[in-house]
Amino acid sequence: NLELDFERLHLPEIELPEGKNADQFLADLCYRGLPQCYPQATAEIKKRLDYELEVIRETQFANYFLVVWDIISFAKKENIVFGVRGSAAASIVLYCLGITAVDPLENKLVFERFLNLERKEMPDIDLDFEDERRDEVIAYITRRFGQDHVAQIITFGTLGARAALRDVGRALGMTYSDVDRVARLVPFAPGMTLARAMEENSELRDIYQQDPTVRGLIDKARKVEGIARHASTHAAGVVISREPLANNVPLQRVSRGNNDESTAMTQLTMEDVARIGLLKMDILGLANLSVLNRAVGIIRDYSGVEIDLHSIPMDDEKTFALLSSGETTGVFQLEGAGMRRHIRELKPTTFSDIAAM
Repeated sequence: NLELDFERLHLPEIELPEGKNADQFLADLCYRGLPQCYPQATAEIKKRLDYELEVIRETQFANYFLVVWDIISFAKKENIVFGVRGSAAASIVLYCLGITAVDPLENKLVFERFLNLERKEMPDIDLDFEDERRDEVIAYITRRFGQDHVAQIITFGTLGARAALRDVGRALGMTYSDVDRVARLVPFAPGMTLARAMEENSELRDIYQQDPTVRGLIDKARKVEGIARHASTHAAGVVISREPLANNVPLQRVSRGNNDESTAMTQLTMEDVARIGLLKMDILGLANLSVLNRAVGIIRDYSGVEIDLHSIPMDDEKTFALLSSGETTGVFQLEGAGMRRHIRELKPTTFSDIAAM
């Protein structure tokens, strides 16, 4: 008789100073970082900070913020380049904690898009680390919270329309060429199904009606379409819990080996891990951050100039001239053909131009 509780949160906790709870310690850290972020902190800025802290207190997410602060403190200590994506940049709390590097007030970012009382979902603080050192971060998290409290998250590869045809054709002993002829008639499109392919491609519909062998192949393939074909590790997902994970979620080993020291993997996917109240975090390895760090090292070695990635001027004319030329291969989010064409036409002169684009 299994009862699943979807109302509880199993957030991990860090050690707190004596006499302080998580909300008080979070507020202390924010007010300690406030003068560095806002040397002239006005009443309006303090009011915004207090408001965010109150929302975090009411939603009971203080421990989550402290865990992220702890991980980022480790990355800074070890000089691991990191970045934060998404709506987290709208939080003045994260800015004062040194987790984000963007001033949410100057950029008019809306905190409620990140966290609000009407939608009490776990806020997403998506962390990017240089891909060559992501393993160091996960190893630290495992040491910090305990091996039985940390796991990576499973993801299932499902049988798409073409893969279902090919697998079923192989199982039926059909020749490769016969199956390939049918599979090639399935259009390439996100979320394509065999039913939709039959609607969109009249040639596929015709051979289905005329050839009993093809009809048998497609009918059987439709029965297995969408079934999980294999399991692998999610590229970014890591789950951390207060109690041993085995109390709340089924686990399996990542590899087939008998190494008991290898990191475990949840048998529930990202969405279900969140539904049962566990903390899922996106800890992504990003090649761009490794490239930036290597570039800083090369400049230091060859010219003796030390560049701080967080204090690069945002109004450098040569940078905008380069961006406007469309030579943005390798620049995060600006490297696609459409974006390169668009940036040549737009010719941005401020960072907000790029954000709008």
